[in-house]
Amino acid sequence: MRSRKRSTRFAGALLASAVIAASSSAAAQDPAPATPVAQDGFALGRFIIAPAGDRMFGVPSPYASGDPAVHVALLLDYASNPLLVSRVKGVTEPTGVVTDQLYFHLNATFAIFDRLALNVDIPAAIVNSGNDPTFRGTTFSSPHNPAFSDLRLGLRARLFGAERDIFQVGLEGFVWAPTGSRTEMTGDGEAHGMPRLVLGGFHDRFVWSFSGGAHFRPSATFNNVNIGHSMELGAGLAIRLGDQRRAQIGPEMTVGFALEDQKRRNTHAEILLGAKYKLTDAIEGGIAAGPGLTPGYGTPDVRVIGSLAFTPDRYPPPPPPADTDKDGVTNDKDQCPMVPQGDKPEPKKPGCPALPDKDADGIPDDSDACLDVPGVASDDAKKNGCPADTDGDGVLDVDDKCPDKAQGEKVDPLFPGCPAPPDGDGDGVFDRDDACVSIKGVPNADKTQNGCPGDTDGDGIRDDQDACVEIRGAKDADPAKNGCPKIVRLVGSEIVILQQVQFATGTARLTGISDEILSEVAAVLVDHGEILKLEIQGHTDDKGTPAGNKILSQKRADAVMKVIVAKGVAAERLTAKGYGQEVPIGDNKTDEGRTKNRRVQFKILEKKK
Repeated sequence: MRSRKRSTRFAGALLASAVIAASSSAAAQDPAPATPVAQDGFALGRFIIAPAGDRMFGVPSPYASGDPAVHVALLLDYASNPLLVSRVKGVTEPTGVVTDQLYFHLNATFAIFDRLALNVDIPAAIVNSGNDPTFRGTTFSSPHNPAFSDLRLGLRARLFGAERDIFQVGLEGFVWAPTGSRTEMTGDGEAHGMPRLVLGGFHDRFVWSFSGGAHFRPSATFNNVNIGHSMELGAGLAIRLGDQRRAQIGPEMTVGFALEDQKRRNTHAEILLGAKYKLTDAIEGGIAAGPGLTPGYGTPDVRVIGSLAFTPDRYPPPPPPADTDKDGVTNDKDQCPMVPQGDKPEPKKPGCPALPDKDADGIPDDSDACLDVPGVASDDAKKNGCPADTDGDGVLDVDDKCPDKAQGEKVDPLFPGCPAPPDGDGDGVFDRDDACVSIKGVPNADKTQNGCPGDTDGDGIRDDQDACVEIRGAKDADPAKNGCPKIVRLVGSEIVILQQVQFATGTARLTGISDEILSEVAAVLVDHGEILKLEIQGHTDDKGTPAGNKILSQKRADAVMKVIVAKGVAAERLTAKGYGQEVPIGDNKTDEGRTKNRRVQFKILEKKK
């Protein structure tokens, strides 16, 4: 069994945990950098959509529906985690080379007659992203940009059976042009093709399809796995529902395996449960979803498909009654067959009621885009009956403060129809309102600070002048110290104090400037809610007994923690631990070394990313 990791990227902040402080006596070692390894790009998608007009989403039908006819489908195909370098249970390293891939397909079928059809598919990956994972010393580059995939052209011939026979045989072939990107994992970089045999059938209550063919494609190597020629199989069954059989629902399965060097990683299998519904005789909507069944490259954790197709039915339901609106005008003559003509018919449009014109501008309400405002006729249905819009920017002249100048993409909020005024520093605050015209800033209700850099830590010193942007501090003539605390710094995984916490000799009673130091430590913790756990460490020199020093250091750490809690820091964010003389940082043989060893340290154990 393989473990699947699902990533949720549609809301919320990602929590990271377990940043454990290392002992001061052992120097932290940076991990050796991963070595990037060149990997061949290839067309990742293994799911081959069926031509427009077919009964299934991924399994083709053997017929050519038309004599002649055109079928067009718009389709969205989302795959979650289609390319992970490892799916082994228990692996904690990030492995998502491609974590999200959303394809848009424009697919069209041209049935020349009922035995021969042409197909074209224009695919593009509009969402295409991954984590650039480093796994076991190897860095894998992920795609991060939308990209076209390989253009597909197809030809199908029906060999046996009619479109509505229970058993039909067809032969089709596809050729892909190298219009995709190997770098973005949307193309193979060379032309490739696939012939396949298609079987299928139709019954009043169900339809079925089966296909099999060889996909001949360029060879590529990814993570020591060969991606090349493969055998592709598919099977599907759908039950037809409703009195007029407008709906169908059923499963379909696709399987692919390498013809050379077969491995789990180049074996593809997934299953979908799909449903389609005929909204009209020519418009059909569909949705399908299902899981991947193998760990093969290109096989997602889950696939979701949505489609909207224009696919005329050669066998439509019976026509409506001859006089649908029962107004005495038969449908073949009625220009408003769904609306009774009423007592006042429209003389120019048989079967229709008289057309109202609410604003009396000579344009009937059903054609008037501005019902309540007299306007002028226009060939543009969105402007017909509306006042003029000279510059064509969508703002009518009566409301347009710049009627001869189009407003463009960026508009002036104070003057409708006018383009946005200049914004020299590009911070979104127009120069006319920007108190810091040449410095990027943020909006501010205070006009004297509008468009100026903010004050992240709220210490009254602007970020562009603050040497410690995220820590509250005080003003200082030295630019390198301006806005920084006088005594405390937040450095990596430690809150560093520049002066020692002082105790009465041999006791845990705080003295000297200790209260000022601990006030600044508490302020850092209040300002930095991402610090979830802080260890207050007590250390001594080697005077006295080890056991006595351990007890004294614990008491001192407890005393410091008590003061910090009293200054407004939640106790559950703190822990106190006495180390005694066990972790010296100076030489206990000298006065200077012993002074260094008698200390309090603040180590960050846990924080949010």
